[in-house]
Amino acid sequence: MRRKGFTLILVIIIMVLVGIVSVYYYRTKKENISVNNLERVQDDSITRCLEKIGDKVSIDFENCKQCKDVEYVGFGSTHLELIGMLNGKCQMNWGGEIENPNWDGKLVNHCLIPSNLGKLEFDVSNYGVNFSSINKYCELIK
Repeated sequence: MRRKGFTLILVIIIMVLVGIVSVYYYRTKKENISVNNLERVQDDSITRCLEKIGDKVSIDFENCKQCKDVEYVGFGSTHLELIGMLNGKCQMNWGGEIENPNWDGKLVNHCLIPSNLGKLEFDVSNYGVNFSSINKYCELIK
């Protein structure tokens, strides 16, 4: 009887320790975001590109402030950076991954979006941010 009680206490202690380590790992992993192999700490004081509006995000191409951001979704993530204005167009690079732990982090889409489009909203799904409405302003970088 004593042996069963000891085993039960030992199992409970191990489960609590695994839970603590899991929470620590999750919090540590979430604080560091990699965009184009550059690390930055997630902080509200850092200029963000995306504004969340329910199940959508918006980007202000008129102001085109230099920034980097990540939108985590059910099956992966979408990473983007606004570089700044070039001849009245906002430069944006973006990329992402769907269930790919080996993704190299490269932002393979380069876009020149006319600033007069202003602030645009984009749908977000489990597969990432849907940038199809601005595809005509983008090209694939090899």
